[in-house]
Amino acid sequence: LPEVLDAVDDGPSGYKDIQGIAWRGPGGEIIVNELRPLLEDLDRVPFPCWEFFPLEIYFRNSSLLLSEESMLSRRRLEFCCSYGCRYKCKYCFHLEARYEITITSEQAAKGLEKDLTRRGKKLRVKIPADVKNGARVRLRNARQITDGQPGDIIILVKIKA
Repeated sequence: LPEVLDAVDDGPSGYKDIQGIAWRGPGGEIIVNELRPLLEDLDRVPFPCWEFFPLEIYFRNSSLLLSEESMLSRRRLEFCCSYGCRYKCKYCFHLEARYEITITSEQAAKGLEKDLTRRGKKLRVKIPADVKNGARVRLRNARQITDGQPGDIIILVKIKA
């Protein structure tokens, strides 16, 4: 966040070198910068200075999850203590693509490799042996190969009955 605040004075051109952010360019296009490396030791991150937060408003509205009152509150505070968003909204920008494959119970028992083609690029997907119906296989940063931008590809495995 300090890097973003420092770049505000420079305008949109100041955002281009900040890892881990997505922003709108001068023409309104969405630009996704290089991923920021994850912190190895989250315990080194200090806790917020709670005395500076308007907790009375936060606690009053926080029980109204995604309510109109909560979303329109000018002093709303949300504090996420993990990597990633806990919501999977259909309208939101996510750095992952999702696919679904259907395999037989025999293939699920033995495991298999399949080719996935995305935007003309082939990826080899390895489905482990004894995979369960509804399991997800994550191809880490595979969108860098297929789309030229960061992000994972998630494969949902369905097993034919």
